[in-house]
Amino acid sequence: MNKPLVLKETKTTMQSGEWGLIKDIDLLALIENLHLDVSKVIIWAVNEVKWGYYSDNQFIFSDSTKDLELRYLQEMRIFNKSEELKISVLNNKVSYRYIKDDTNDGLRSKYVDSTSRLLGKNEDCANVPKGFISLIDKGRKLSQIVPFETIRKECYLTTRNYIGYLENHQASYVDYRYLEITDKEL
Repeated sequence: MNKPLVLKETKTTMQSGEWGLIKDIDLLALIENLHLDVSKVIIWAVNEVKWGYYSDNQFIFSDSTKDLELRYLQEMRIFNKSEELKISVLNNKVSYRYIKDDTNDGLRSKYVDSTSRLLGKNEDCANVPKGFISLIDKGRKLSQIVPFETIRKECYLTTRNYIGYLENHQASYVDYRYLEITDKEL
């Protein structure tokens, strides 16, 4: 059952920009400079979409890899309940957007949090590493291994949707970020 969205307010800091050409930058060093807390990560690459964890400037993915294949990267989100780093690659240029909520020196931002069910149902799989679950949609022949642990069948992605005002003063969503993966709706 969908619950009504609740308008809330927080102080948010946001920064964005370009880091340069993907071949010329040390992406891990740039990420490390932001001092992100333990987070979940999703990567969209030309050849795959994969979930994992980010902690102590290291990635841990469900396929046991820890490296990023930057030449195939299209977008990445590193997120937790208080912050998100979104990295995009277009024409070999790396741009970023970083949002942190509940900061003392941030700007007041209105938002609503919402949940969307992730595709697939939690299936027991022997080859899924600890800290991950396998969501399988047999009808669509899709599966994903998500950084979360639960015994429930369904998982949800919570997003924070920021509200701003357009030039005509109409309220609108102006940005959003991933917040958490959970096994229940808000």
